[in-house]
Parts: sequence; structure tokens; C-alpha cells
Amino acid sequence: MKYVLFILTLAIASPAFSQYSAQEILTLASKSMAIRNSVTYKADCLYKFFDGDDTTAFSSEVKLLKDLQDSIFGGYITYNMSDTMYKFYDLQGIYVVNTKSRKIERFDPHKGEYWAMTGNTRHNLVWEYFMEPERLYKNAHGEAKLSLLTDTVLSGIDCYKVRLDYPDDEEYSDRRYTICVTKGDKVPVLRYWQIRHQGNYQYSAIYVSDYKFNALKPGDFVADEKHRKFKVDTFVRKPEPPLLSKGADAPAIKGKHYQDNMNEQEVDFTGKVTLLDFWYMSCYPCIQAIPTIEKLYEKYKGDGLQVFGVNPVDIKRIERMPQFLEHNPIKYPIYMVDIEIPTSYNVRGYPSFYIIDKTGKVHTSSVGYGPETEEELAKAIEEAL
Repeated sequence: MKYVLFILTLAIASPAFSQYSAQEILTLASKSMAIRNSVTYKADCLYKFFDGDDTTAFSSEVKLLKDLQDSIFGGYITYNMSDTMYKFYDLQGIYVVNTKSRKIERFDPHKGEYWAMTGNTRHNLVWEYFMEPERLYKNAHGEAKLSLLTDTVLSGIDCYKVRLDYPDDEEYSDRRYTICVTKGDKVPVLRYWQIRHQGNYQYSAIYVSDYKFNALKPGDFVADEKHRKFKVDTFVRKPEPPLLSKGADAPAIKGKHYQDNMNEQEVDFTGKVTLLDFWYMSCYPCIQAIPTIEKLYEKYKGDGLQVFGVNPVDIKRIERMPQFLEHNPIKYPIYMVDIEIPTSYNVRGYPSFYIIDKTGKVHTSSVGYGPETEEELAKAIEEAL
């Protein structure tokens, strides 16, 4: 699916003159979307993660119906996940219909299970400027620098092209939106977004075509008639096992020592206090934690503290590690391990930290990084020393 990727570079050029400014075009597009109640359209999407080499491409027919009383998504939604799966939201539940297994799984967004709809890249199929037209208005009147680029033709339709450049901050740069708005009905048919972090780009694009407005009703957001007899299972979250408790034996850790030419080594807990940091490169809280772990390592290593960064994720993209370490220096050993290692420690979230005492038993454990993490880890290290 190449068409979305090349839209911005291969669009047919036409005169750049416009009777509207960039701000006026986005404001008009916001008003155009605000007055529409429902839409059926075809969406073609692209998505690339910071740490990915490949761009994911996907498409679907999508149905949206606004409901201003809905506090979850702002209305009804239907789109395809694959050839054999589709999702819909009817204001009460999220339903994933699997035509291959002949089952429907129901999730309750009112109990926090909205991730069943949003927790994957295919949620980019949802036309955000239709469901939330105020975003366009905020784009037009926010901190971005607006530029009106040369007009383009997309699928035979004359369009304005507006670019929004946002200021860099400490973490991100090259924050940019490009939005193409049809000249006739002022519809924002293309949105391309990009951002750069530590030399890596993340971007996404959605191109909307074949759209038809104001023809849907709530009864259109149900399982297809031939699928309504499928068994419906209500999702039940199984409780995650807690991190190992104080006094538990620390499982053995064997892995490839990154700084030692990837030689196989094993952590020796005997006679030293050990701080384990379970992390991976594309985990933003993990990146935030690295300076803190470095600081603790430098502060307490003379007192007998050893630190290990335990990474179960990045062995298949180890060639990215040098660039990552240029931006995030790590002096303590990094062990690339099999997934069985974090599993044995009941690690489900990243970063996760363990303090192991001199006898090889768990002293403390915690998950996540926040303002209090340094103080809490320092206190535990001092107690264990």
C-alpha cells in the first residue's frame, strides 16, 4: 500500500495562491467537521514506531457516528482489524468479532477496558478530526507555526496543504503535522504527523476517501447479521502475579554481557547488594530512569553495590544499541537475556527494579519510574548495605 506514503511527495502541484490563510483553512475544516453527524469512509493508514525499521500499512472501511453524551470515544465506531476480525463500539461495550473462531469478545470501556479499542495502531483508522473537530481549531490557534504550502491534487480532488511546525522541547524535535483540506467541502482528507526523539523518527498518516456523511444511525453499529449468533464472551482480566516479595530467593540471571562482546555471563549475588533494572530501548519511562540508576551506581558502588541492566527485548535490534547509548550513557553492565528471566521475576511492566541483598534474597521490588523512585531505591540500597 504505497499510495499514502508517497502522497506528500508525489502530489500534483498547482498554483500556491489561495484566498485563505493557513489558519482560516483549518478553522473552516473544523467547522465543516463540526456540522457533520456521521460518516462512512475508506481509511488508508501508515505507522512507524521510533524503534522500528519498517512502516506498517493498513486500511479499512470505517463507520463513525457522533454522540456528544458519550464520554469514552465521543460516539459509535466500527472498523476492521483484519480479514477475519472487526471491532465496533456501541456506547455500552467494545466488541471484537472473530469470524474465523466464530466468537465475539466483549470489553467494558466504562471499567477501564477502553484499551481494547485504542491499544493498537489500527485505532489510527478513526478519523480524529471528524470525532474531535475542535482539534483542528486548536491546531489553527495554538503554538504551531503555520505554513500554507503549494496546493495539491489528491485522487483528482483539489486540496489546500497546510503544515504545522511545533517548537522543539528537551525530549522531542521535528514535531510536524501536514494536513490536506479539500477546496470544495473543506474536508481534512489527509493528516501526516511526525516527531523525532534521539535520532529516531515516529510518524503516522491517515488518508480518507469515499466519504459519505450523515447517513448512519445507532442500529448500524452492531455485529453483521450473519455473525449475531456467535458466542459472546465477556473479557475477564486475570490478576497479574505480584513482583517477588521480600525474602524470596532471587532467580539466576544469565545473559549476554553487551559491554563484554556479548559473552555469556551470570550475575553473582554473593556478598554484594545488587540493583536489577529491567528495561528496553523503546520504553520511555525506562529511558527516564537511566540517569537515576547511573547516579545510584556511582554513589554506592564503592560501598559494594553492583548494578545490572536486564534487557529481554532488544537482542533482535542490538545494532541500535550504540546510537541509543550515545544519547543515554550506561556504565553498569547490560545483560541481554531470554524472556524467561523477567518471567521468573514476575516482571510484567517496565521498568521494574529489584534490590537483592548479600545473601541472594529479594530485599525490595518496584515497578515504574516517577519523582520518588530515586529516593526509594536509595533508601532500600542503604538498608541492604
